[in-house]
This record gives sequence, C-alpha cells and structure tokens, in this order.
Amino acid sequence: MKHLSLVILLCTVFFMSKAQNNEAPNKEFIVRAAPVAVEVPAGNSGKVDVQLLRSKSYQRSEATFNVASILPQGVTIRCDALEGNDNAYAAVITTTSQTAPGTYQVILNCTINNKTKGVIIKLKII
Repeated sequence: MKHLSLVILLCTVFFMSKAQNNEAPNKEFIVRAAPVAVEVPAGNSGKVDVQLLRSKSYQRSEATFNVASILPQGVTIRCDALEGNDNAYAAVITTTSQTAPGTYQVILNCTINNKTKGVIIKLKII
C-alpha cells in the first residue's frame, strides 16, 4: 500500500511539473501572464508581464495584442515589447482618478498568423 501511495505521489508531481514548464508547444503558441491578478489604484498604473511560447512555425511572425473585454471608463491597456526578447511583453494598465473602484475580468488576446489566443487578468481598481 505504501508503494502505491508513493507511485501516485510521484506521478502527480511529475504531471504538475510538466504542466508548468516553459517549453515551446509543438503547434501554434501559448500566452501566459504574471501576475494574473493585479491591483491598480485609481489614477495610477500597473504592469503585467506577458510571455509568448511559440512553436517553430510561429517564431518569426508578428504578434498583435488587443483587449476583448469592455474596460471600465478611464482604463487603458497597451502591450509593449520588451527590448531584446520577441516573446516578452509588458501589459501596462493605466487608470484615471475617475475610474470606478471594482474588480474586472480583462481578456487580453494575442493574434499571430490569424490565430487568436488569450489570457484572463483579474483587475482590481482600488
């Protein structure tokens, strides 16, 4: 019984670590954001790091970002490429002092070669 528990534990650890790797996918691309939840005081800005993991066929293609959610009044989001890395971006979230406090789900989409994938960011205006 102890051996069975040990095998189950090792399999769980293996699959959890495999799911969180940073290897490029075999097909298409993956969009990741960190942190996935961000607090921004009204009248200030915050930053979310966005990473693209691309397959070989998507390596040289241009990535474009857009927001698929309706943003609250006074909130803007732009994605800036980080210098020296075609797969790293900074999503800068800017708010005005009139932005209503609350928690919002923001879907940030990335399009490469007419294929769109996104990531959900939880935005809390305080």
